[in-house]
Amino acid sequence: IVFVFVTFIILSMFMQDLYKTGKPFTKKSITRLRAIAIISMIGAVLPELVSSIAGMFDADAVFTLEVNFADIIIILLAAVFGILSEVFEYGYELQQEMDEIA
Repeated sequence: IVFVFVTFIILSMFMQDLYKTGKPFTKKSITRLRAIAIISMIGAVLPELVSSIAGMFDADAVFTLEVNFADIIIILLAAVFGILSEVFEYGYELQQEMDEIA
């Protein structure tokens, strides 16, 4: 829940900057999109990893790592945010080139 909350805060900051400046291709936007991607990936993998590591301390436990459909969707969503940040990086570079020409 903490990861989802932090992701929504970063996403709201991204949207506020977009509303204020009107420019989507900024370094802040790129950094925030990458942060969302990283936080989402960690949030999808970390809980299951922690429970698996905690289970290792039980003598009768068998090490299992279960990945459910929701985790896969979150990881794919994180990949989409990562790809989107790269698209914004390219847009930022193009915008810089256009500003140098004008």
